[in-house]
Amino acid sequence: MFDNSPSAPDTALPEHAPVTSAETTPSVLPYPTQHEMPQLKPSARTAPDPDYTDVEITPLSPTEWRVADHTITRDDPSALLGFIQIVGSAFEVTNLGRPRERAYFSSFDRATASLLPREVLA
Repeated sequence: MFDNSPSAPDTALPEHAPVTSAETTPSVLPYPTQHEMPQLKPSARTAPDPDYTDVEITPLSPTEWRVADHTITRDDPSALLGFIQIVGSAFEVTNLGRPRERAYFSSFDRATASLLPREVLA
């Protein structure tokens, strides 16, 4: 069907990275946790903390989550932002805005933040 489409390489996960079975991966919290962050002085160069209030995170399994925009009605397909799953020691993100790319993060918070809509800086 898509024989002439070039394949897009996945990003950031090295070939030698260990990938373990979902049954052997320790369970993680299905929702982002708040960590003590060092206090930074506000400046034009620092981004504000991510706002998770408009995001709905639904656990699909012990290693997979569905992330949707809570401000859009649930039956609207545009509400679905993407999926997060554990791959080895990383969190793999499938952003439905870029379905042919995969991104990998070291924490669930960073993976979730990558799916949040970004505001345009003036």
